[in-house]
Amino acid sequence: MHNEAIVLELSEKYAIVLDEGGRVHRIKRKKDMKIGDRIYYVEEDRFQSSYSQKNTIPFMRYIAAAAVFVLLFTGVFASMVRNQTYAAMAMGTASHPLTMEFRKDGRIKYFHDPSGQISEKDFIGKTLEEAVPLLIEYADNLGIQDLILSSTYSQEEFSKIQGLLASLQNNSNKIGILLMNGTLEDYEKSKSAGNSLSADLIREREIPLWSDEDALLFAPERKNEILGQRGQYYQTDTDVQRREEIRRVEAERRAEEERRAQEERERAEREEQRRQEEQRRAAPAPQPLPQRQPQRVQPRRQAPAQRAPVRRAPVYNDDYDDDDDDDDD
Repeated sequence: MHNEAIVLELSEKYAIVLDEGGRVHRIKRKKDMKIGDRIYYVEEDRFQSSYSQKNTIPFMRYIAAAAVFVLLFTGVFASMVRNQTYAAMAMGTASHPLTMEFRKDGRIKYFHDPSGQISEKDFIGKTLEEAVPLLIEYADNLGIQDLILSSTYSQEEFSKIQGLLASLQNNSNKIGILLMNGTLEDYEKSKSAGNSLSADLIREREIPLWSDEDALLFAPERKNEILGQRGQYYQTDTDVQRREEIRRVEAERRAEEERRAQEERERAEREEQRRQEEQRRAAPAPQPLPQRQPQRVQPRRQAPAQRAPVRRAPVYNDDYDDDDDDDDD
């Protein structure tokens, strides 16, 4: 949980601050901290140290004075509450992104561009919608293929950044957008450690971030598969057009290869026909075969017809003596 306070005094190792409830605390001193600054701190920032009664006296002085100053600072803290960080966003590379903090009314209260491309005054007090054109220009000037965007807006408040996502998808020259959702506590922790929200989320969630070369090779489905539940990937119109162009060029390349292959087949067929024609021309003319005299076929002799045997009538001799007749007499 982050707390808001005003810096009252600075020592070598810690700062004495007054929070919105009129309580005095000691927190670890941060770089560039100045008296009168309105700061945010988390419980881990509290300065824990044993100190003597002598060191307690000046500290107690602020506790006693807190009651006097609480009314004086009521208006200041009311303004601080109105100006309290409601959400944060980081956009760009993982390690050095552009960072924005938003009030509850949606206006930018803090802005930092580590590259120095954009001036803070162009953003402070604007809504995210009003800052979109500059954010697209910023994204286009980054030498990366995929844009990394981290936000502390919850899923219920996705509409807060939906317009930015749509504009980046339609108008930027990026391949795609990697979106990670975190919490305001995640952001405060990263800020206190001097890190970016994007880098901490990638490290804590163990996201195997792909290279720029792989960004061009991997399809959006492959990138979402890598992310799983740890983030979301949004393809841009630039990537859609690029992939359509790749498919068109590939189709043209295949058609050209097929055309050349067909021409090669036709050339080979013509060459074979020419070769066969030359062989026919070079071969000696065939000699006519001698005419064979037709053979005279002798008529086939028929076997003589067999004659039926002639049956002769028996010859009776009149001189033949028939004894049987005598016996009958």
